[in-house]
Amino acid sequence: GMKVILQFIPNHSSIQHECYSTPNEPGSAWSEVPVNEELWFLHQCTTGEPDLNYRNPSLIKEINGALQFWYSLGVDGFLLSEVSYLVEDLNKLNDQKAMINHPDNADVVKKILDFSGW
Repeated sequence: GMKVILQFIPNHSSIQHECYSTPNEPGSAWSEVPVNEELWFLHQCTTGEPDLNYRNPSLIKEINGALQFWYSLGVDGFLLSEVSYLVEDLNKLNDQKAMINHPDNADVVKKILDFSGW
């Protein structure tokens, strides 16, 4: 039979979602939150897609919960996309090109997979 594989992008959320981190000072990779000019968020993709903070330990559980939700609906697997952008170099937050392929990205993916028991 046919298998259903979903593309899952764990790097960022939507600007409309409430759970992205309070940002630091603005730079080239930062954008203002439209409803609050005092807040800025990091984005490595589009300005409407704030990056998630994988330095927050509870994020792995939240991501896994989202994957478990889709599994419970019968999805057979996932294509994890944009994983080369999961962890940012805190010393280069204003340089979007320098943030790709952080050495900790592989560890984050492993934690997502280990936590889920797949």
